[in-house]
Amino acid sequence: QKLSYQQFLLTLLKWVLIGIGLTTVSSIFTVMIVIPFIIDGIYLSLLILSSIIEVFMVYFLVKRLTQLSNQSAKKYYYIYSILNGISLSLWINFTAPGAVIIAFALTCAYFGLLYTIVKYSKTNFLTMGKVCQAALPMLLIGYIILLFMNVPIYYHIIVILDLIIFTGLILYDMKTIQRIYEECLPEELESQAMKGALLLYLDFINVFLDILMLIADNS
Repeated sequence: QKLSYQQFLLTLLKWVLIGIGLTTVSSIFTVMIVIPFIIDGIYLSLLILSSIIEVFMVYFLVKRLTQLSNQSAKKYYYIYSILNGISLSLWINFTAPGAVIIAFALTCAYFGLLYTIVKYSKTNFLTMGKVCQAALPMLLIGYIILLFMNVPIYYHIIVILDLIIFTGLILYDMKTIQRIYEECLPEELESQAMKGALLLYLDFINVFLDILMLIADNS
């Protein structure tokens, strides 16, 4: 018997919570064990490098996700969640706790808004998704250039561009998850929920980092 869409979303949510758990553990480990030994002079470079890794992982997984077996997708999900904890710990340590809370609340609200748009829209966001996927390599190049430039206006442009691109990807991914549920076989729903969770988790973390970077810069 095929899972209801509500049950499918709950399964997807379970996988998102698994990712958050792994991220939390690796983040705490990094804050307690690694960060105290980081030299101040290289901290900013590590922050930008962590952003490059985030975007690269999204580009890699978006391109290959449909080709991955269930086991391979799980492996990449676990690896990304752990690496993401390291990246987040750098940003969280760099900002005030209040900025992190505000960024998380704004990201949740933003996701809720985008979910509402997808729920009531008949658009498939296919063209938007393809354009945003194609823009990811340029975004990577932008972050790499940012490593060697200390220009505030360029920093703002890259972060805002990142946010726009991931907004398009979120709309596309949410609509894709709806379509996958409607089209896939009942025995495939568990693995498809996990892959859908990976996509949304990638999107959520990148939007959270964008908002946190803007708040941290303003503070």
